[in-house]
Amino acid sequence: MTPDGYKTDCIKTTGTSKEGQAMNQLLQDYEQQDGAERIASANHIFDLVYQAEITDERFAATTHTPADSVEMMVWHWAGEYFWDTQDYHQSLRCVQRALPFAYRIGDMELQSDCEHLIGQNYFRMSDYARAVEYVRRSLALDRKMGDESRISSSLNTLAAICLTSKQLKDGERYVLEAIIHSTAAHDSNRMAIQYGIASEIYHAMNKEQLALDYARRAYDLDALRGNTAKVGIRLSQIASAQMALEQYAEAERSLKHAITILEEAGNERSLSICRNQMGELLNHRGAHAEAVQNFRQAAEVFAAQHDMYNESRARMGLYKAMKDGNPFEAGQHLLRYAELKDSIYHRDMEQAVSQQNVQYKTEELALRQERERAEKRVILIGGIALTATLLFVVTVLVYLGRVRRRNHLALKRLATLRENFFTNITHEFRTPLTVILGLSHDLQATDAAEVRDKARIIERQGKGLLTLINQLLDISKIQSAMGNADWKNGNIMAYLTMIEESYRDYARTRNIDLQFFLKGTVEMDFVPDYVNKVMNNLLSNAFKFTPEYGKVSVVAWREGDRLFIDVSDTGEGMDKEMLSHAFEPFFQGESETQHIGTGVGLALVKQIIDALEGTITAESTVGRGTTFHISIPIHDNIKHKMSEVAIENTPLLPKSEPELSDSEGGDDQCRLLVIEDNRDIAAYIGSQFADRYAVSYAENGKAGLEKAQELVPDLIITDLMMPGMDGLEVCRQVRGNEITDHIPIIVVTAKITEEERIRGLEAGADAYLAKPFNADELRTRVEKLLDRHLRLRGKFGKNADTDKDKNTQLTDAERRFLTKTVDFIYQLMDKRRLDVNTLAEKLCMSPRQFHRKLVAITGDSPASYMLKIKMQKARHLLETKPGLTIEDVADCCGFEHTPNFYSAFKKMYGITPMDYRRGIGI
Repeated sequence: MTPDGYKTDCIKTTGTSKEGQAMNQLLQDYEQQDGAERIASANHIFDLVYQAEITDERFAATTHTPADSVEMMVWHWAGEYFWDTQDYHQSLRCVQRALPFAYRIGDMELQSDCEHLIGQNYFRMSDYARAVEYVRRSLALDRKMGDESRISSSLNTLAAICLTSKQLKDGERYVLEAIIHSTAAHDSNRMAIQYGIASEIYHAMNKEQLALDYARRAYDLDALRGNTAKVGIRLSQIASAQMALEQYAEAERSLKHAITILEEAGNERSLSICRNQMGELLNHRGAHAEAVQNFRQAAEVFAAQHDMYNESRARMGLYKAMKDGNPFEAGQHLLRYAELKDSIYHRDMEQAVSQQNVQYKTEELALRQERERAEKRVILIGGIALTATLLFVVTVLVYLGRVRRRNHLALKRLATLRENFFTNITHEFRTPLTVILGLSHDLQATDAAEVRDKARIIERQGKGLLTLINQLLDISKIQSAMGNADWKNGNIMAYLTMIEESYRDYARTRNIDLQFFLKGTVEMDFVPDYVNKVMNNLLSNAFKFTPEYGKVSVVAWREGDRLFIDVSDTGEGMDKEMLSHAFEPFFQGESETQHIGTGVGLALVKQIIDALEGTITAESTVGRGTTFHISIPIHDNIKHKMSEVAIENTPLLPKSEPELSDSEGGDDQCRLLVIEDNRDIAAYIGSQFADRYAVSYAENGKAGLEKAQELVPDLIITDLMMPGMDGLEVCRQVRGNEITDHIPIIVVTAKITEEERIRGLEAGADAYLAKPFNADELRTRVEKLLDRHLRLRGKFGKNADTDKDKNTQLTDAERRFLTKTVDFIYQLMDKRRLDVNTLAEKLCMSPRQFHRKLVAITGDSPASYMLKIKMQKARHLLETKPGLTIEDVADCCGFEHTPNFYSAFKKMYGITPMDYRRGIGI
């Protein structure tokens, strides 16, 4: 073992990636070697960790050190090395190897060090349950040793973990005890840190006066020790408490002082937190211009550091400061705030679910082990008590029953906790949605038409998200709170009629025949909310997939003690594969119908029917429609009758989006084609270019391909996931068609994996953007792709001989097309049949398609391009055929009248044919 002071005398350095690779190689060699080679590898590891040569004076000869001690030191020091280099997974692996050896050699201090480092690694990896478990083990060992400083350190780590994981009561208990031990050890540095943690915990608990008191204590200690950078952070904590206590003037003074200190110290993150606080104070007293400056600086820093929480705080501050003076930019900041909040909720939910799962598995394992131990005890007692009395046997059986019942209740409690967690997290989505929907509604009252249209789109998409969240909440409620259902007793046939009537007007607007057949009256117990959700989802689905002049029907009847309901439509139907997954959450099959939904509605229906001990099945035929069959038991136990006033229903109508119309524009205008099944997204993309280009729209891949061949656009922007033909197939078919193979393609999609991006590029896409995309990036990509054709047109437009240069700019497909075009021009010229229509027919194109493609590549209309080819042939004949007269040359080039040839040649080359021949000496 090394002397206690060795590690403090050595200087640790953060390893580079090459040093990390070297450490891994040394560890591999160490595991595979033995004898002198193994000792040499150990010495190399120590040398790499501490950057100091190990000598006999500072470390007892390694060859004389017990094998277990060497093994423990190798893995423990390697773990510390990877901790310093922030490679927490490698650090954890190494320290876990060291831990058994620390217990084997009986060194309690090293046992505590290993347990503590394992806990810190789990903390950095956001596994808070395991982090607390290992640090508590370290604390128990420290208490046995009675070392005040070590106890304080372990308690400090536990308090930090509890603060991060929102276990505030535990965090308060740990940090207060840590302060007691730090005070006993006279460790003012650690006391300052613990006072700061205590301030943060009390601030999170809304105990602002205590938060202020502890922040001031931390400030006094750091000021006394001359720790200038920490003084700035303490002032920020003081200001947080003062703002919560509405001591705004004092808070502003604290922040001004803190900003000055942190600017000098160069602590960008803490400085930006102070600027966020200052911005909020300035907004509070109406100094919006100064607030904007502070929030802008803070937002830039946090965006660069990927600190979503603090950036969202800055974006909301910018919105509040600018909403009256600059509503458009304020709206941009609000949209960014919504994106950040969504990412934060998604990240927090993933971490919370992961933590809950770890805790669930840990407790489940403990319960299983407890059950196994209890059963073993029962078996042992039963074996010993074979000759005991019947009373003893009965006692044992009762005890076993209680153990099993306790285990069952504990498992049920854990399952309930998981369901409640999901419910609570989903409820949290309502907060940002309330802001988004409320503000988008307010923005529709503005005078700017563009702002109103965008606000309507935001509101429509927000309501769709809110509907999805409500359905997810319904699934969770049905899973965990069936006992709280609001049961009523009444005529369910009348209630079903009321629901059907709420869809009658919508059916008329769609020219769909809605039929409802009731067989008798059925008085029974039912939950009105459940009936609403089942029928609304089934009817909404039926209308969504049924075309105009189709039929939707509902039939209900009683057989014995069961109620049967059939909901049918004459829509597109489902194949066997889709039908087998119809009730699975989030399943979406291939469909030609736009916006086929989220896959939650039918899952909710299945959940409700199962909860009512009923059954639901479906039968479907592609092209003929689908029928859902429901069967539920009839009960008549509830005395609370259904009142007429309570009968109400809001139909769940399929959302409709405005039709998009193509921009008007001639064949010579630059045109973009947007292929996107979500009309709101298509309209948003189109709005980015409508002021410069003509824009056309297609709602799916098949329609998009037809429009591409008809219009021959200058550029295509397509989604990847669409009903029917997807974006990859669109790319392949565009590239495989001679009419469209020159068109640049940008793929915009929510699939953002590297594999999907590569597949898109292989299919022929020129660029691949992920949703949500940056509008500036999309515009830049479009401009760059169109710029190539503009430069190419410029080269074709020159009269100079730059054929070689032009060819180097062309793609293989464009070069083949122009070569074929020139060949047909010469053939038709020789036959005296050269005109645009005949040439387009030879190329298997319509005149419009030929015009659009030729203009896209060369910038010339077909007539102009044919004239250039004629003039090139004329010049060649004048240079190589001196025996031909000018009239003969004109005739060979397809000119019926020689004066027209003279005029065209002089206009092209600035000289008459005769003078050109004289000039070359013929």
